[in-house]
Amino acid sequence: MNVSSIKNSYTYNKPAQSGSCNIISSKNTGVNPSTNEQINAGLASDGHVSTQLYTEFVHRLGYTDYHVYNGTPISAYTEQFGRIENGYQVLAKFNLTNRKEHNERIKSFLEENGIKFSPDEKLTITIDKNACIWVSGSTSKERDIQIQQALNSSDKSYRIQLMRHIYAINELNGKLNTLEYDKWEVGNLLEEQTGQRLQDLELMNGEITGANDKLAYLLNSSPDTQTYEQRVLVKKLRTVMEYGAGNIPDMKLGIDFINGSLVDRDAKYGFGPEQLKGWFNDVVSGRTAMDVKI
Repeated sequence: MNVSSIKNSYTYNKPAQSGSCNIISSKNTGVNPSTNEQINAGLASDGHVSTQLYTEFVHRLGYTDYHVYNGTPISAYTEQFGRIENGYQVLAKFNLTNRKEHNERIKSFLEENGIKFSPDEKLTITIDKNACIWVSGSTSKERDIQIQQALNSSDKSYRIQLMRHIYAINELNGKLNTLEYDKWEVGNLLEEQTGQRLQDLELMNGEITGANDKLAYLLNSSPDTQTYEQRVLVKKLRTVMEYGAGNIPDMKLGIDFINGSLVDRDAKYGFGPEQLKGWFNDVVSGRTAMDVKI
């Protein structure tokens, strides 16, 4: 199932406040501080696994020979095992670490709100373009809403990280919709970097119109003076505008949550506890290779 079909795959409960995530707290707990700093340094800006920023993030974790500039991870040496690891092994271990952090963080948000799960309870978490979380499939509609409000009590930057993590696993499984991701990323970067919305802009005679002073400055500045996020914004904004933002569906991603763990949907290389048993050790040990190209 590709990313674009996810929006038609679930039944959603409308948030208590129409058009909002019904935020009740911005408290951020349940994460190892040092790991959280690493995530904020890297994935908070872009968790998309085939970007320069991801490369820079992996370099900061010590894999200095690793890159994905051409779309294919290359080998990296790891002193821990005294051998060469291919890029997919690095990605597998990195995404597993990231998955464990998300599991702990979600459980923390739920526990803070007095929500406990039975071992066989399952629900579906969906995140929309505004990083609002929707919940379905628990034991009752009321419980869905309770869980939904608890998860939306997390800081928006965390919910964006979670959405990027889900997309990264989809990408690792070859389930891509680059235009949807680019539109979503541009929308976030526009708000973060300039305070503008994508719907404020138009493309007329090849030129972007409607830009405020901050965006106009970026559009006319040299890439050498821009941050990586700003370069991504300028490049992808033009791509999205030329295609027509209205012609690109809004991104909406879903993942299951079963017995305290996130479980990927329709994924050969999933990071749920049972999913990992089917491939992770073989890939990390080098006995088998992933048959996908990112």
